[in-house]
Amino acid sequence: MKMGKFFVILTALFVILGTARIAEAGKFPEFSTTDLNGEIITNAIFAESDITMIYFWATWCPPCVAGKPVLAEMYEKNLERKGLIGILIDMNNRERAQQILSGAGAGFPQLRVSQEMESITRSVTGTGIPASIFVDSEGNIVGPKILGSRSSQVYLQAIQAAREEAY
Repeated sequence: MKMGKFFVILTALFVILGTARIAEAGKFPEFSTTDLNGEIITNAIFAESDITMIYFWATWCPPCVAGKPVLAEMYEKNLERKGLIGILIDMNNRERAQQILSGAGAGFPQLRVSQEMESITRSVTGTGIPASIFVDSEGNIVGPKILGSRSSQVYLQAIQAAREEAY
């Protein structure tokens, strides 16, 4: 098999697996956690938007870091300062996270994985990171799971699909 054909098949498989539904789709667990600034955040954050995109990432993950500028732009232009949160799976590296976010201009909330979130975090990130899911205003997981960093167009299409499923 030629290398180009192999790459196309591998990419198609990645896209198929990366946009699969979460096996345990249902409700995001109730939680209380802190953000990078130490502020307490609960699942009430979902009520601030009809659909919230949750981006699971880590500071040691090059694709996670590379995706930050796209997310920052979406947050500023399309999500009207609501509807996007990051869940940082390596919160012990807060200083590095703040450098990455500052460099990308990403001002959306970044949450620590709380005990209540551990199971859903393992489920979502089990196939890799970055990974994104979508939650409606009542905390229901809706729409596709997206694996990898994507363009704003892909994210916006997924948000629309989640909105259509939820409402």
